[in-house]
Amino acid sequence: IAGSAPYATPFVIKVAPDAKSVLSSTYLDYAYDMSAISVLANGNVFVAGNGAGTTYPTTANAYEANNGNGTSFLTELNATGSALVYSTMVCGGSCNVSGMAIDPKGNIWLAEQTSNAQFPLSTPLQSILPYGLTGFGPVSVLSEFDPTARTLEFSTFLGGTAPGYANSVAIDPNLRVHVSGAAEYGMYTTAGVYAGSVPAPGQGYATSTYAYVALVDPAVSAAGLCVSPNTGLSISSPLGSYIDSKLTITSCGALPLSITAATTSLADFSVPASENGCLQSLPVGQSCTLYVRYTPSRSEERRVGKE
Repeated sequence: IAGSAPYATPFVIKVAPDAKSVLSSTYLDYAYDMSAISVLANGNVFVAGNGAGTTYPTTANAYEANNGNGTSFLTELNATGSALVYSTMVCGGSCNVSGMAIDPKGNIWLAEQTSNAQFPLSTPLQSILPYGLTGFGPVSVLSEFDPTARTLEFSTFLGGTAPGYANSVAIDPNLRVHVSGAAEYGMYTTAGVYAGSVPAPGQGYATSTYAYVALVDPAVSAAGLCVSPNTGLSISSPLGSYIDSKLTITSCGALPLSITAATTSLADFSVPASENGCLQSLPVGQSCTLYVRYTPSRSEERRVGKE
């Protein structure tokens, strides 16, 4: 076990089919926990976990090297557990990997949670970090790596304005991705589902947490909207005046993004037509800007979320 005071070290054990003998068993290196394991057709095994120590190994060709910030990891061992084939960090900062699945094409899917607004996203369904009771996040995350785990193919936040905790992922025969977890009150649902809504938080409770399941079809191409900043706006202005805050919108999906309107339902806020350069069809990868105007009706600071 690595270290002079070993409190937690991941291990991988291969047990015989009759469960009467151990075929191989190995430690890895210091990390807080191990959360997922998947076996490849060639017998190699991918494991994922969280809280990697500063000595946890990453290979030279890693997607993300170990920078010592205790993030989550994805590691491949050979079939006998005698050699490290590949190892990488996966979050670009703090996150928690809770589940893993490998689809028939060999792509690696991770169910995660993060409060990191800069979490790496790729053609996301959602790019905005929700605001919870203690600040921004946590938010459910679904990520896909290629079979080598060196390329991030897809990564998205899930849950809309509701903080959430994705904890498992599975792939069906049609290559659709199923995610389960929990989310606070206010998560969106789709039409015709088993439970399209949940009760509002009871009296004396600021929020409630409910289990959810979600189905994502990666074969369907769609437009994507990414917003910067993606954590809302903190705006203050004296009475009798106004202040404009800039938002940058990027077409970050697989298809062009068509923007037809930008409005707000809050009385003190508006989107001036002269400050809105986003009423257009944005090709993939291109950006536009608009400004949210705050004209206070009373003296206060306001925080604006985005939906």
